[in-house]
Amino acid sequence: MEENLSKLDITSNSSSGEADDPAATSETPSSKEARPTAKLYEYEPLETGSIRLLFLLEAVEDDDDLECALLHFELSEATEYTALSYVWGDESDPCAIYIGDDYLPITRNLEDALRHLRRRDQPVWLWVDALCIDQAHTEERNHQVQQMRQIYESATQTVVYLGGQTGGNTGYSAWNFLERNSTWALNQYREKDYTLPADIEDQVDFRGELQDVYLDVLTRDWFSRVWVFQEVVVSKEVMIQCGPRGVAWDDFCKLVILEKRAHDHYGLSLQQQDLSDSLRRIWQARVAFHLAKGQVRYLPDWYLQTCTSHDATTDILDMLVRARHRMASDPRDKIFALLGISTGFNWKELDTINYANSTRNVYAKFAVIHSRLPHGTATSLARRN
Repeated sequence: MEENLSKLDITSNSSSGEADDPAATSETPSSKEARPTAKLYEYEPLETGSIRLLFLLEAVEDDDDLECALLHFELSEATEYTALSYVWGDESDPCAIYIGDDYLPITRNLEDALRHLRRRDQPVWLWVDALCIDQAHTEERNHQVQQMRQIYESATQTVVYLGGQTGGNTGYSAWNFLERNSTWALNQYREKDYTLPADIEDQVDFRGELQDVYLDVLTRDWFSRVWVFQEVVVSKEVMIQCGPRGVAWDDFCKLVILEKRAHDHYGLSLQQQDLSDSLRRIWQARVAFHLAKGQVRYLPDWYLQTCTSHDATTDILDMLVRARHRMASDPRDKIFALLGISTGFNWKELDTINYANSTRNVYAKFAVIHSRLPHGTATSLARRN
């Protein structure tokens, strides 16, 4: 993708009014005094079928300002990038990321994520919804949200950023345990029936370290958000990261499933069961989506062995049930976030994703459309709760 840099508009509003040279933007601005008077970045319009990618520039020191370029690509041509899945977080204490002499405000949580993804040796290509979509432009937002499934599908990998690593014994214990045991977990399953090995109690501290995983990891806000369903479900490869530390998504899920197999013996609390169930619903949806598309290569064998035939469905009602307890800052997203990974109707033809419509209209329109389908009745939804 770097070979396209010279042909694409970096869309930085420099004082000269000309597009910045990518090589020039990789250098720290010469006048640090100019930063307090930096202008709010103004987006240039996207053409149909295009997306912006964030070209995150390398840094010598960890505390260097975040600097980037925003470049336009045809979605079909954008492949070598990492998509970020995260929680926007508290807006009361904003930070900044700089695009030439301009800036965009970001939350502390996003700043933390970008600092941990930034490299010292080379720039990084990213797709980050809050920066790559002009959130103030409703028409663009509608169009980009409709493309989000393809954006996450096309990414080389998706990084799930849970936030900074907490201090204290619980946080360090949790990630020490994950890094030490996640890859080991699958090997300890019985190859055919996926039962627990006889010596599991000698290998895993279920009452200590594993409970720290529940306290420090599974309780994080990311696991309660509705958009994470689509972001994880459609991605080819997923890494889950907390501060600088992380593990592969599949390995992380293995360990949680291993815990579920030991639940009866160790008697974990109801809250911990609920947290495991929340994660389970995501991997059920991931299985269903890739099976429906014939993309079994993206699913490890243990994914298939631990899900039933009922789990492997992408029907819109089943998706709504899986995500019914998940949260969204915009209530319309409770519908929008699931349409791209669900079946049962051709949502693109229905102009369903439209942030110009009120929440009431979105819900009413969806209910009417779905009620016209053979299985789309209010009673069928009630029976699934």
